[in-house]
Amino acid sequence: VILAALRYRKFTGEGMYLDVSQQESAVSLIGGELLKYQVGNEEPIRMGNKSNLYCPHNVYPSKGDDEWITIAVTNNHQWKNLLSKINSIELNKYSSCNFASRKSNEQQIDEIISNWSINYEKYELTNILQSLGIPSAPVMGAPDLFKDPHYKNRETFETVKHAEAGIHIYPGIPWKMSQTQSEIKSASPLLGEHHKQIYSELLGLSDKRLSELLDSGTIGYKPTGSRIF
Repeated sequence: VILAALRYRKFTGEGMYLDVSQQESAVSLIGGELLKYQVGNEEPIRMGNKSNLYCPHNVYPSKGDDEWITIAVTNNHQWKNLLSKINSIELNKYSSCNFASRKSNEQQIDEIISNWSINYEKYELTNILQSLGIPSAPVMGAPDLFKDPHYKNRETFETVKHAEAGIHIYPGIPWKMSQTQSEIKSASPLLGEHHKQIYSELLGLSDKRLSELLDSGTIGYKPTGSRIF
């Protein structure tokens, strides 16, 4: 919307007032739930990590403190592979179940899988399940994200040095271009850091005039009314 307004200004020379509602923008993301209510008068319920389309489909505990893995069985072939890997008498009772039957026994199935998955480290189990064609992935915290080889290869995070905050890792540019390198050029500026560049070099003000603006408080290096001295 903002780009459209800027484009309009570029070609007409006139500005545009934008009225964007956060709620109305978000409604477009829940079209399915709204349609379900209109058709069947059915209110949406909280599902967590479960799915109306697949079962089992959840986040399961893995070895370690607060470590988790996602597992999503999307067809009967994956279900049979999971049954074979877990090799549980209790779980094999549901071997012939279709999606509807599995969904009706979802709580029991999730408990059995949880008791099995907790014996594995999340990356280890992810590799095992993916090798069997079962969609799965580790649930990653901040340290995992920084160490993940895929994110490293994508250069998802960049190390940036800030004049006051020091050296930290920040999310990089989320899109990659074939002919243009996407990178963070500099850290966020300090207040007034570019006074000289803007007022003197771009606007052509003299050093004397720049000093007058600073002395009068018109511009400065700290917020107006700041208690920072």
